[in-house]
Amino acid sequence: MVALHDAPTGWAVSRWTDNPYSRGGWSLVAVGGSDEHRRRLGEPVDGRLILVGEATHATQAGMTHGAFDEGRRAAAWCMAAGHRRVLVVGAGAAGLGAARALADAGVAVEVVEARDRIGGRIHTTELHRPGRAPMAVELGANWLQQAGHNTLAPIAQALNLTLVDTDFSSPLDLAVDHLPLPLDAHTLGSELRHRIAALGTQDDSATNDPSAAELAAVWMKDATPNQPSEIARFIDAEVFLDAGLELDQLSARYGVEPGVGVGDRWIRGGYRQVLDHLADGIDVHLQWPVDRVEHHAGQVRVLGPHGSFEADAAIVTVPVAVLNAGVIEFDPPLPASHRDALAVLRPGSVEKVALAFTERWWPRSNGYLRIFGTNRFGSDGCLGGDVSEWLDITDTVGEPVIVGLFAGPWTDLMWRDRTDADVAQAATAVLRSATAHVSTAPP
Repeated sequence: MVALHDAPTGWAVSRWTDNPYSRGGWSLVAVGGSDEHRRRLGEPVDGRLILVGEATHATQAGMTHGAFDEGRRAAAWCMAAGHRRVLVVGAGAAGLGAARALADAGVAVEVVEARDRIGGRIHTTELHRPGRAPMAVELGANWLQQAGHNTLAPIAQALNLTLVDTDFSSPLDLAVDHLPLPLDAHTLGSELRHRIAALGTQDDSATNDPSAAELAAVWMKDATPNQPSEIARFIDAEVFLDAGLELDQLSARYGVEPGVGVGDRWIRGGYRQVLDHLADGIDVHLQWPVDRVEHHAGQVRVLGPHGSFEADAAIVTVPVAVLNAGVIEFDPPLPASHRDALAVLRPGSVEKVALAFTERWWPRSNGYLRIFGTNRFGSDGCLGGDVSEWLDITDTVGEPVIVGLFAGPWTDLMWRDRTDADVAQAATAVLRSATAHVSTAPP
């Protein structure tokens, strides 16, 4: 039986995988791809078109400030080329970064956005609870990552927003099967970095690009002094949770990023405050999807069900999964180098749920929990199992609220054909099962 305080009083649920304007999470390099493909995708086309976003940043891919920086790079390219009228497709971090830079330089710029809101894969939404004012929570990008050199951090600081540190170094690790989790993250992390670096000392041929699953399989066969089960759970925590892509598709050499999460801060009140600042005074046309981009000598024409726009140049910032789905037709077609790059960039599948309760019944920690379910194995090794991470924001917001990010089979089991209320109940059950035998007292 579920106690009253155990039942969520409010929830907010993401739907990134099913959303036609995202079709998944951040971009990942698949087997056979490399960082060079990211660079190629971001090269200008015919002097009037450029595709940018987190996917085109060679070193900050998958990060909001990477998208923002790429948008500003595209704006600089437009200005250097002498374009005075620019259309930006997409009002996420890249699109708004580009539009802000162009507008500040006196360039005429308009933005079209398919959704009914700005932000793209940043989505600050409202969490509703009975008898309380709505609370801002993030269903997409959550952190100002690597805040020490994050180009969005100074903007947040100038707006006097409250930034909250997250300590990823000592998470409270739990498992629904209640088996011990002796994860020596420091030692295992060093070993993972060593094994990835060793790939880089060999030749650069496509045959020397094993999948993350194959890398894990070799490691698990030579697990001493660790147990294979420890390595599998470490891979789930440090690779699969950051990807959400089947590990037999993910490039071990270019798709695995060990060591992320250093110096990350989240914004109390949400990322939307930064986005509103970037969008201030800029013409953003919401609910304006794009079907076709024509880039011919002299101009670019962008068409959709609501009409068309003409400009000197266009900056397209939609996610690679949307481009790969062929939702937008390009005339003439994108060059082969761009199409080849798109072919090896894939989206992960991760989803988030924010839960509010009448009291905090889960263990107190430093605010960061990870919960493990069942590992999965294939012929090439670990494929990635059920895993989730939880940000406990109770102490910061003054109410019992916790936000979970899920990857792996859990996302399919919990999200497919389920209502938001169903997802909230299922996520609560995972949290309850993993914490049932753990003290709720402060550590």
